[in-house]
Order: sequence, then C-alpha cells, then structure tokens
Amino acid sequence: MANIPVPLPEDIILVAGTDIALELGAVKDASDVPIDLSSGYTAELIIRQDSFQGAAVATLTEGAGLTLGSTGNITVAFTAAESLALRGLLTIGTYSLNITLTAGPTVRRSHQGSATLSETTIQA
Repeated sequence: MANIPVPLPEDIILVAGTDIALELGAVKDASDVPIDLSSGYTAELIIRQDSFQGAAVATLTEGAGLTLGSTGNITVAFTAAESLALRGLLTIGTYSLNITLTAGPTVRRSHQGSATLSETTIQA
C-alpha cells in the first residue's frame, strides 16, 4: 500500500432530506502524488454521533455511498432519504474514512473531521 502520511482533516456538512455528493480531498502518498484508488483498494466511512468512539449513525462503503477514483479522489454520496434518516441521530458528530489495500490487511485512515447535519439548505 502506498504510504498515506497523515489523515486529511476535512469537515463535511450534510443537509437533511437532500441528495448529497461531496468530493473529499485527494489521497496522496508521502511524495504528494495522488494514489490511484480505482482498483486494489476498498474504503469505509463511518459517521459517529459524538467522538471517534461514539455510536455509529451511518456507514458507507465502496459502491454503497463511496466512489474511489483514479486520481486519489473519493466521492461521498447520500440520497435524500438517507440524509433525512440521520435527523434525530446526528447534529454535530465526527467521521473517519479508512482505506484498505485489498491484497493485504493494511488499513490507513485517509480523512477525518466533523460531520454536521443541517436542517436547512446553506446559501452560498
């Protein structure tokens, strides 16, 4: 597995009842080169209520909410129904995204941060 130096700190905001597609920052190796995640890797993103040890309120995996790209990019997607289902479970929590090399047991955390569920659309 390519050496992922440290988890990227990146916060995510979800809007209850809306379709959501977020692209997280590219996963890069220690030489700052994007890692091709499109084959040979799987991923799991867990959103928790409070801390990184709190109760899990959502889990996404490759092909079920997560898409891994060839340029190190990772897309996180929720349907409107899935984001609405988080209402009452999440206000401000945390998430962690772990990347696993399928040819071995190596798991690395690539992203982590806060996860916020908003009840209203945020205007830019």
